[in-house]
Amino acid sequence: MKLKPWMRRAIPIALYIVLAVVLYLYLRDVHWGEIAAIRFNWGWLAIGTVVSLLSRYWMVLIWLVLLRSLGAGKFDNIPELALVYAKSWLGRYIPGTAPWILGKIYFASKRGLSKGKLAVSSFLEAGLQIITLLLVGIVMLLIDPRTNVVAGWLRWAMIAALLVGVVALLPPVFNAMARFGYRLIRKKELDRADLPSWPTIIRG
Repeated sequence: MKLKPWMRRAIPIALYIVLAVVLYLYLRDVHWGEIAAIRFNWGWLAIGTVVSLLSRYWMVLIWLVLLRSLGAGKFDNIPELALVYAKSWLGRYIPGTAPWILGKIYFASKRGLSKGKLAVSSFLEAGLQIITLLLVGIVMLLIDPRTNVVAGWLRWAMIAALLVGVVALLPPVFNAMARFGYRLIRKKELDRADLPSWPTIIRG
């Protein structure tokens, strides 16, 4: 479905308005007095800021690697695609994951990239992020003695979730779910060329 010009202009504006509302609701409930009492270690804060920024660029690289592995071609304007990722990343601060994924599909498709490849790469990237976060969390729970306050059942639940996530990202399973979801939403079959293979997932 082709969007009308006014709709193409309205979608980014709507995203920023919703983001501003969510930010306002969040900041309204912050206990500023408690934050004012915090004493920052500026050295660690600077290191954390640099690491956090580098991780965002690393995520852009992973996204581009996934797209290229899916056959999206070479990218002439990487800064422009990094801007697409940055704009869509703002959607993560809106409750739910959908704005982040839909933002990438919408903004990047305007640069001529296949919507099918964008959808598959976005869901694959989200799955890889979940598995990575679970794995890091489980390792930290095992090696940091301060986490002994975490209930044992929660640790086992995280391990179970990790195993389910790994199985879900196996190409036969992931591709079956991707085809089903695409058929459910778009009422047509997903092109096999848009589906990830073992090398694609391993690179990610």
